[in-house]
Amino acid sequence: MSSGFVSGGTIDNEIERDDAWRAAQQEIEQKRRLKAEEEAKHGPSGQSLYEVLQANKGMHTSCKLRVCHSEHQLTC
Repeated sequence: MSSGFVSGGTIDNEIERDDAWRAAQQEIEQKRRLKAEEEAKHGPSGQSLYEVLQANKGMHTSCKLRVCHSEHQLTC
């Protein structure tokens, strides 16, 4: 029974790559680098820290108003 493994070459004997493969590989690396830079700058969501904090502040205020409103209804 065969394992289905296909060797990509050895460390001593590198595989010949054509120009199209090299260009595609450079494009992939460039995109990966840009994405890493953006994540480092804005976090994984793509938002800045300020935007995340503002959204959290809005959610907190909204929840607090709902709680106050429901407590007020219970006392009436």
